[in-house]
Amino acid sequence: KPSANQHVKQVGLVCVAPILSHHPGLIGPYLNVLLSQPSHLRMRLLQPMEQKPDGEEAAPNRIVYVFGSSSRHYEERCICDLWPAVEVARVFVGSLQALAPSRFEAEHVETLSALIRSPTANVSQHQDVWIDVFDKVKAYVFVAFVDSQLHTAAADLVQSFLLSPVPEVAAHCLGASQKTLVQTLRLFYSNADRQMVTEADLVSFLKQLRGANENAREALDAAIGQFRTAHAAEYERSMLRSI
Repeated sequence: KPSANQHVKQVGLVCVAPILSHHPGLIGPYLNVLLSQPSHLRMRLLQPMEQKPDGEEAAPNRIVYVFGSSSRHYEERCICDLWPAVEVARVFVGSLQALAPSRFEAEHVETLSALIRSPTANVSQHQDVWIDVFDKVKAYVFVAFVDSQLHTAAADLVQSFLLSPVPEVAAHCLGASQKTLVQTLRLFYSNADRQMVTEADLVSFLKQLRGANENAREALDAAIGQFRTAHAAEYERSMLRSI
């Protein structure tokens, strides 16, 4: 219910997450509620539970919610441990294609990052799903990557795909990213009307990504080489030559 209290929604998001696999028709409305929550509340549900020094999971947060003249204690758990990440990711991408937003907002980056890092993501068992997800969102992710407000979270998301521990996923995403990265660099070095990340931060991340492994180095070198060929003037006055 759109008009429901945000704390009621918060409780509902935790309670409904475990049953989504049995009621997939709820996933779309569930995502709508999650994406509409204020960032600080959404992130409380997307952050993994802290681990105790002995490796055990810390107890769930008990939050006091006030409703009118009464208050109740409710447990907040990380929904990443509870939802069927693969099915949720499919619906997330389907909804994205249907709505066709012009860009990612923070809620999209945060939610997708949580999905691929969920224990239920099973990337090695569902390689085709996550490759398809990446192919459909990569343009959004790379534009978010050069956005000053979204850069840090989007950079982590880029690494989750391009440096995936599943070799087949990493190899595909690295190859599929080259054209998109060239377009993103063109956007960055043009006079687009956006709040961009600093060039120093952009180049620093690309260096870090390039140094991760041989496949990443080859993919980054190829993309930067294509940018240099297609946009020589922008390349010559950039810091990309230091990579």
